[in-house]
Amino acid sequence: MLDEKTIVLVKKAFETHPEADTIYSTSNGLMFDKKTYAEGHANGLLNKTIKTFLRKDFESVKEDKSTSATLTVAQIQGLVANTDDLEALANLLAEEEAGANRKGALAAITSKIEALQAQEESEGSVEGSEAEETKTEDK
Repeated sequence: MLDEKTIVLVKKAFETHPEADTIYSTSNGLMFDKKTYAEGHANGLLNKTIKTFLRKDFESVKEDKSTSATLTVAQIQGLVANTDDLEALANLLAEEEAGANRKGALAAITSKIEALQAQEESEGSVEGSEAEETKTEDK
């Protein structure tokens, strides 16, 4: 799930651009109403990730603690797609399991958690092999 700061920034971006149905965020947190602007800005960043936020996913999201019970499955899927925070996802999963326990929401959350864990594992193995190469070259 997105942190409160991100939710506030995205909602503010939608207020600033009332005609936009989509907002794009670069890895440094800047918001754009046009994908090409976000891509242009991201080209100058080390992390070129661009997150996409849809207005419909934020229309009923409150800045204060939104619980999975107050969100539709579609809203949960939209929010889950735009977060890389494993702890927040784990909390959302526990909340969903204890509450509404909806199959679509559970599938979206667990799928994202598994994808992030696999990504972390593959990044860890690449970093480990690079460290091993450095040790070999130093000898």
